[in-house]
Amino acid sequence: MCALFLAACAFITAPSIACGPPSFNFERRSARLSPTVDDQLTETVGNFRRASPGSRLRLTAWGDGTGTTVANRRLALRRANSVSAALIRRGIPRRAIDISIRSAPAGEPGGWVWAEVTGAQAGCG
Repeated sequence: MCALFLAACAFITAPSIACGPPSFNFERRSARLSPTVDDQLTETVGNFRRASPGSRLRLTAWGDGTGTTVANRRLALRRANSVSAALIRRGIPRRAIDISIRSAPAGEPGGWVWAEVTGAQAGCG
């Protein structure tokens, strides 16, 4: 990952199916999504809509790996909430989104969010 930008990755998975990850970029120590992520958000929403009914969108977020563990986890949560809010504005039901946060190991760049769509028929278009 680039030192100036931290990636949030969206993974779409199902049994025997995996799609390439759209990437959402954050500046270091920031939870603000880049204004250039519209294509990636649209792709993530499309992948969710193609998934089977009852599929879930699981956001797993990491902080930067700098500062205290508490500050790092708060940053991870703010990043997950930024991605979640953008996806909700594009039609993903709030009730379909689960969020978990992780602390990046000290000194690791971290700073990504994985958005994993799960369901029996999840797939790529």
